[in-house]
Amino acid sequence: YLSTGVLAVMALSASNIFASTPELLHSSQHIQTITKGATYIADSRLTSAGWQDLHILEVDLEDPNIQVRPIQASNIGEKQTILSLVQAADAVAGVNADFFNMGQTNAPSFGLVIEDGKVSHGYDDKISGLGASKDMGTMIIDHDKNVMLEYFSVNFTIQDAYTGTVLTTLSSINKPMKGLRIPAYLDRSYGPTTSPLETPDKKLYKIVVEEDVVTKILEPDTPANIPQNGY
Repeated sequence: YLSTGVLAVMALSASNIFASTPELLHSSQHIQTITKGATYIADSRLTSAGWQDLHILEVDLEDPNIQVRPIQASNIGEKQTILSLVQAADAVAGVNADFFNMGQTNAPSFGLVIEDGKVSHGYDDKISGLGASKDMGTMIIDHDKNVMLEYFSVNFTIQDAYTGTVLTTLSSINKPMKGLRIPAYLDRSYGPTTSPLETPDKKLYKIVVEEDVVTKILEPDTPANIPQNGY
């Protein structure tokens, strides 16, 4: 049935969570123009809960000089500083946007990354135990430049493109989890091959799909080349 074509589907749901705001007693600001439409604000505040130092990047999404995009290492999970990421992307400013595991050498971000309407990488929240259940928020900018800050739950499934039948749940897209007991989806955003995942204890089977047609099913210890026109 897989040869009829498969489609990756992401379901998002959101819930509202509100936090109390401490009373503001005193504040001072340092404001710096970065470029037309972008301003950096360093805001020191004395509140009823103590001192707060806020670093704010204020951008005008209606300004044609401004474009807001996710930036990340060319190899998903590679640790880099914010400065190095910003410089590699030729951006004028950047904000640390997500959590990751400081104890791992390869440490992909915990959250969902979508660019130009396509999922770059992410975990299924129910399988990873991350996301909204851990109060990890997500920022989304839609095509009309509306900004949403919400707690989104993410669920990945593979469906038959013609019947809508759910064939399987996916543990992740381009961020294979330890153990890989539940299938993961990998495309060229992950890399050119599955070689980094091949270990004697994992016994991975790979299904290679090109132009929505299954072209290979590879047994353990045989790495798959991830196609440019598939996954």
